[in-house]
Amino acid sequence: MKKLPVLMFYLFFLSACNSPAGDKKTVPDEKNTQNISRGKGQKLTEGKIDIEITIPGTSLGEIFNSVDPAKGNVQNQLADAVKRSGSKTQSEFKILRDKNPMMLLNLALLPWKSRIFLKQGKATVKFDALTYHAENTIDEQSGSGTFFICEPANKKQKITFAYRKDELGEVGVQHQIKSEDYNIQKTNVIDNVAGFTCKKSIYTLKDKPTANHPQLASNSLAIAKIEVWSSDQMPSPVNFLNPLYVNEKAGIMKLKVFYSGIEDMAVVYCFKTVEAIKVSPEEMEIQQSSPVYNFSKDAIKIGGQLMGILFKF
Repeated sequence: MKKLPVLMFYLFFLSACNSPAGDKKTVPDEKNTQNISRGKGQKLTEGKIDIEITIPGTSLGEIFNSVDPAKGNVQNQLADAVKRSGSKTQSEFKILRDKNPMMLLNLALLPWKSRIFLKQGKATVKFDALTYHAENTIDEQSGSGTFFICEPANKKQKITFAYRKDELGEVGVQHQIKSEDYNIQKTNVIDNVAGFTCKKSIYTLKDKPTANHPQLASNSLAIAKIEVWSSDQMPSPVNFLNPLYVNEKAGIMKLKVFYSGIEDMAVVYCFKTVEAIKVSPEEMEIQQSSPVYNFSKDAIKIGGQLMGILFKF
């Protein structure tokens, strides 16, 4: 009974875990700019994080980032952007379409504009893709979260539902990487991500995708390898707001994802800037429509409404 919403969310989140909100602006202008002192090596306790998604070695990321849903008709905007971009970008789109057309849909549904808010064991993310706006908040102590999604062009098309943290992999609110399916290499490679010291781990799929080993919504979107950068200075609740949940104790700040069949191209989800700054209660709150459904009880209803919002592309 839960297969439909699982499919919808798998396509949705990398997907993934961004443009104009249904009722509010996605990333509010901050009036509260009180900085919080964070000593070198200390864990971030409160702040704001801006996310960047890129596709290194191609101009695909720039093209998708250039589309503004507030201007309407995202299909025309995307087509115009590709037409203006020149032969190289047009060739990149054609090659990807020929190799894996599902990947183009996947890119269209990625959260291209995203911001995370952290405060006292809680984390909230507000983000936009080309066809939807969404907000997700989770409380680490209670292990519960609430998810809101809407269609920017039609404010009546929206839904809110509550979920448990242990449902994330099942529901598809976040795709869960199962450790038993991957060879895991903990490296000594250290890098600086947004001012934080991160260690690199590499997850490599043990078996090639088959009909009996699906990943995401279909084998054409199997995740062959993930490079994970995590920091002890970053609170772990952010891991539940990333597009992929990877079982790392430290806070994950960068994911480099390679898909089966197109391993020469990676999608990179990275914390671009991190501010140790006061976060207001309003910033931690998410929009909510009525009624607020419960995923455990209302999976089919949620899945049906999600289909109507996500696939407007």
